[in-house]
Amino acid sequence: LTGFNSNVTLAIGTNPASGTLSGRTTVAASGGLAVFDSLRIDKPGAGYTLTATTTVSGVSAAISSPFTIF
Repeated sequence: LTGFNSNVTLAIGTNPASGTLSGRTTVAASGGLAVFDSLRIDKPGAGYTLTATTTVSGVSAAISSPFTIF
C-alpha cells in the first residue's frame, strides 16, 4: 500500500504480563509507511504482539510477530 496516507494506530494485541503501551500510538502514514518512534511497554514478558489498525475501509488490521520485553 505505497499510496496509503492515513492514520495508523498501534495497540497491544497479546498481553502476557498486563503491560501498558505508552507513547504516541497513532501516527499519520506517508507513502505507505507509519513510523512509531516513542512507544514503550512497561512490563517485561514473552509473547507480546502489537496490532496496527486504521479506520480506512477495506484495510485489514496487521498483527506483529510475538516478541519479548526484558
